[in-house]
Amino acid sequence: MIDLFLCHNSADKDLAKGIGEIVESTEWNGRTLKVFLDSWDIAPGENIIVHLNAALDQARYVAVLLSPEMVSSEWCAAEVASILATDPTNRAGRLLPIRIRDEHRTSGERLNVPPFLRALVRLDFSTLDRQRADMPRLLAHLRGERPPRGARKSVASAPVAELAPALPESADIADETPEDLIGNVVAVREIPSTIWSAPTALRSMHDLPPGVTFPPLVLREDLLLSFHHPSSSPLASVCQASAARPHATREWRGDASRWRWVIELLNRSLRAYLWQHGVDFDGRRFFFAAQGPSPLRLRWGTGTARTVVRPPDADRPGGCWVHQGARLRFETLGSDLYLSIYPIWIFTTDGRTPVGRETAGPLAMKWGGRERNGTILRHVLMWCDVLAQGKRAAAIACGDQRIVLARLPGGVRSPVGVVGDRIRVRALLEFTRKEQNLDADPAALFGLTAVTDATVEDDDGEDEAPF
Repeated sequence: MIDLFLCHNSADKDLAKGIGEIVESTEWNGRTLKVFLDSWDIAPGENIIVHLNAALDQARYVAVLLSPEMVSSEWCAAEVASILATDPTNRAGRLLPIRIRDEHRTSGERLNVPPFLRALVRLDFSTLDRQRADMPRLLAHLRGERPPRGARKSVASAPVAELAPALPESADIADETPEDLIGNVVAVREIPSTIWSAPTALRSMHDLPPGVTFPPLVLREDLLLSFHHPSSSPLASVCQASAARPHATREWRGDASRWRWVIELLNRSLRAYLWQHGVDFDGRRFFFAAQGPSPLRLRWGTGTARTVVRPPDADRPGGCWVHQGARLRFETLGSDLYLSIYPIWIFTTDGRTPVGRETAGPLAMKWGGRERNGTILRHVLMWCDVLAQGKRAAAIACGDQRIVLARLPGGVRSPVGVVGDRIRVRALLEFTRKEQNLDADPAALFGLTAVTDATVEDDDGEDEAPF
């Protein structure tokens, strides 16, 4: 007996499995409900059409998981047509439309429900709240019961997106298990204590003489601001260095406008620093630039290899370059200053020129859409390593001053978390012990207290980036 046939497109496979797991964890008439899902019930080498025909014939109900990809799929259209061929108005109620997504994952095309399904009452799993509301309705229908009335807690109220076959009665309450949380912000230990200002005739950065490399500077209120002394070359050529004045950075902390100037100077100093190490900036994002026609590989930590720039496939004309990138910026959190690291993927036409937004969106979904916590943590740690250049801390020179960043992002311990959902950071952090000759637990650098059991292990080999 098949209780539910899941008609879906492969783009929604994970969600289909989540629905199937919850349905098959539900008891009815002394047994658990049975779902037909192609990836579960058709073995390698078996005839797909024969199995689909038999399952559609036996299934009590056919759930149609509505998304733009499903609507345009000929396979899905054939499965729906097989039901409507014998029951054009769905009088028997075998077809159960379930709205799961309104936008195509790659093209952005909106969902257009086929006319023959528009008249049917639909369940809605497009958001977590709607999943919690409509999953009990689906299970009640499969059990031949009337839809539940009012609020009620049960396994069935678990959100499908969590892909959990069964959750505890108190699914909305966090597990009482300590969890170490590692962030994506790096503490700023030191910034230049002095900001120099000098009168200037420049009104825009575009007024700077071309072909000359200037140290980081900001133009505000007819003044040139820099961590470098204005008398240094080539700043002296674009300002009145004799009228330069020093300002204590800490005194600007209480002035919102002037503190923004300090943050801008810090960000410009970061760009100049990373530029020296082969990292480009496109106005919003940092990324490793191509250094020739071949892939660019980076070794970090204990020697883990990572491809940070990949050229287009030779057998696919018109392809894009793929780069590891990040949004890096200084931010004030409370009374403290941090550098935030948001890893991203960048796509260029020639190794340096970013592609248009309409092309970048689908590519970003392909490359980064399935990355999980372990991969993101590796990205963050890699950027920390790039900033520190293998040293105990990242030191960015600003004339005779400097910016100093912590070696690793910060972390905190939470009294609640998710049982079994942990990342084994010890292997990821072992490089700190080897490079810095630390006797202490490297996790101490995070401010963490217990990470011995803390999930994705690093084997010091090829990292799992999808190159």
